[in-house]
Amino acid sequence: MSDEKKFNEITEYLFGYLEQHSLYKASEYLALKVLTQSSCTVHDDLAKQLESYRAMKKGNIAPDILFEGDVIMPGYESGHAPQKLSDISSSYTLIIFGASWCARCAEEISQILPLYDKWISNDIDVIFVSLDVEKEVFKAFTSILPFISICDYQQWDNNAIQDFHVFATPTMFLLDNQRTILLRPSSVQQMDSWVDWHIQEGYNR
Repeated sequence: MSDEKKFNEITEYLFGYLEQHSLYKASEYLALKVLTQSSCTVHDDLAKQLESYRAMKKGNIAPDILFEGDVIMPGYESGHAPQKLSDISSSYTLIIFGASWCARCAEEISQILPLYDKWISNDIDVIFVSLDVEKEVFKAFTSILPFISICDYQQWDNNAIQDFHVFATPTMFLLDNQRTILLRPSSVQQMDSWVDWHIQEGYNR
């Protein structure tokens, strides 16, 4: 705690290890402990990663997202399309931050396609926020997606990216219709498990 250089090196290593192994509860615990200690200063880049867990933890209200730049909205009629996240009428919304150049993003998003009908029938919609920088690449990547995709080609300077404290792709947030953060899924498989639990809970009521 008295050696600032070592403190940052160890914190960065531990946080990276926990993230890599999808140990998000432990990541959140570490982030909150480090941000509330007063002995050492945390480097800016690391502080931004840690802050994402304090600002965007389960139970917090997520920021609204304006649909700026290019917006692809399958299934919406002209003049009736939502202009921002808070216009979405579904009970739940999964926000995915990713890009065509992110191999894991492509893998995760492809897994949504056979699940989407089940999700939407249970009032769970999806919004993809892209970090792409080229219009044609974004449009080609999202051409087969049945849900809203948005991109302003600002990459990490995108307002939603900064508001949601996103520092890696893919990053996902499951919100209710009040924008309360219910879950930060580490994968589509985890998200689909939540959907199955939600369906089962509905049958049990």
